[in-house]
Amino acid sequence: MKHIRTAAATFAAALAFGTLTVAGPAIADEQPSEPCAGKQARYDKAVDKLEQLTERFEAKHEKVKKERKELRDSDATRGKSEERKELRKAKKMKAKVAKAKKFQLKRVEKAEERLDKCLGIEDPTTEDPTTEDPTTEDPEDETTGDETTP
Repeated sequence: MKHIRTAAATFAAALAFGTLTVAGPAIADEQPSEPCAGKQARYDKAVDKLEQLTERFEAKHEKVKKERKELRDSDATRGKSEERKELRKAKKMKAKVAKAKKFQLKRVEKAEERLDKCLGIEDPTTEDPTTEDPTTEDPEDETTGDETTP
């Protein structure tokens, strides 16, 4: 029985390897239609996820408001403890979604930077250290009208 399993595993591996070697060059020869299509897709995906997280955050924010109102309006002591528990749970979920939203925002920014770099768009906030600022002048080049030239 052991020999049959070994033979079957070897056959399956050989078949998979043969299939992969034939399909490998076909996949490698494909060129994307645009040079930055992958980066654009990642950016779009990150933005969509950020929108989803923003909607979830708003929903959790509304739930916290609702739980606070219910806590304020509840009369019984037993009901208040249950309402406090629900409020804590809602706040915890809101914080969790807020943290995820914060990290997703950073992912979107990073994806946008990569896309801009791929497209060749320069960030206006960064300055090229090789260019000189024309507003700064060399103090040695300045001449005053007080000096007499021979």
